[in-house]
Amino acid sequence: MTTTMAEHSPPDPATSGLRAKIVKGGIALVILQIVTIGLRLAGMIFITTLMGPGKFGPYIAAFGIFSFVLGIGQSGIGVFLMRQPGRMTPAQIGTATTLLLLMAVLIVGSIELAAGAISQYVRIPGFLMSLRIMILALPLQTMSIPALTKIRRNMDLTGMAVIELLGLLSYYALAVPLLLHDHGAAALAGCLVFQYAVMIVLAYLRAGEGLCLQWDGPIAANICRYTFSFSSANYIWQARSLVNPLVVGPVLGPAAAGIIGLTVAILEILTIPRGMFWLVTVAALGKVQGDLDRVRRAITEGMELQVLVIAAILLLFGWVGEGVMLRSFGVYGKSLFRVYPYVALLYLTIAAFNMHTAVLSVFDRNWWLAFYQAVHVAVFFAATAILIPAFGLIGYGYSEIGAIVTYPLLHMLVARRVGAPDYRLTMLWGGAAAIGLFWRQIGIAAIAAPFAVLLLPVSLRRLRAIAVDLRSAIEGRRQERST
Repeated sequence: MTTTMAEHSPPDPATSGLRAKIVKGGIALVILQIVTIGLRLAGMIFITTLMGPGKFGPYIAAFGIFSFVLGIGQSGIGVFLMRQPGRMTPAQIGTATTLLLLMAVLIVGSIELAAGAISQYVRIPGFLMSLRIMILALPLQTMSIPALTKIRRNMDLTGMAVIELLGLLSYYALAVPLLLHDHGAAALAGCLVFQYAVMIVLAYLRAGEGLCLQWDGPIAANICRYTFSFSSANYIWQARSLVNPLVVGPVLGPAAAGIIGLTVAILEILTIPRGMFWLVTVAALGKVQGDLDRVRRAITEGMELQVLVIAAILLLFGWVGEGVMLRSFGVYGKSLFRVYPYVALLYLTIAAFNMHTAVLSVFDRNWWLAFYQAVHVAVFFAATAILIPAFGLIGYGYSEIGAIVTYPLLHMLVARRVGAPDYRLTMLWGGAAAIGLFWRQIGIAAIAAPFAVLLLPVSLRRLRAIAVDLRSAIEGRRQERST
């Protein structure tokens, strides 16, 4: 959530042409994300089919640790560079790169020293080697941030697309033959390192500059001050990724950790469009933050749109994906879909409240956001620790539902700053989507609920308004091309 925000902050403070950039960028990102969703999902299913959830468990457990330290390694420095007015100076880029390198070396060294103790706690065979290999990707990823920031500031969406897609293709091109020859999780971890190596080379080639290391004390101090509060919320949120390796794996074993990890990975892929919403939301709110009525309307309409889009994706996979997963994983695929609706409901809630976290960031309330996320993660950890031993695999699903009860706190924090948005249509659509997600538990008739709600007059009016906005955006983009 916060990571996406950090990566897609508006690159240009100039007001002229900003709307055109957002529209053009949003449409291009939708196309990119459709391709990315398909590629990631197909690759994930194919690779896990070759390995099986049991062998996939060590990789997923290691990736949970890697994801957490990756957020620490970035440390919000990309945000500092992204939001600089005018052109980034060589001193800013060089100092930021040096800080990123120092942090990466420190983190990699710490993880290597602690890997043995972590492995003894996790108790998943193959985890230790996977973690020690995978962590080598962290310096490559963090050192690519200055180049990627320049690409994003230039709104070079073609460059972003090429880098991400070629990185994914390089990962799968190496992973598939290795797995066909029965190499395991450690080999897959090496493929991740290779992917980031390809991406850092492509990023600096596209940015048109080389790796630059400099040091400027005042700039370094400014970077550290600027990023501390913003990054704190991101660190806390990343702790969610530790639940699977630290709670599920030790209690239920590698197969269960693999099933949970695969479920979460699929949902992360399916909800990739949240990144596009971050770009539009932060850019739009940044221009109207002095008008609280418009901010509240933006939150209301943004919630509705995100629930509509994300619910459609999650429902589609929930209805038709089981056949693919059962053929790929057999009984493990069935276990995945026992947990899927619970975790999917949490991701649908995250999408609905994306606007709220963006508002807190735009209004410089990062400590409020950190407070909320600390409460959320604490509730999630506690619920998982209690429910996993009591209910087994489905206990993870119950714990995700338990984490949803923290979102009223996020609402209160936002309402305290800008007032309360209108939740009525969001709750109507989200409630119907929840019924559709749980059709296996409720009955086949539950699939009709989302369609029935969309046919209500209030829904039809809003859908017509969305269609008008989309046509206007497309027409504006055509006019921009003609001029």
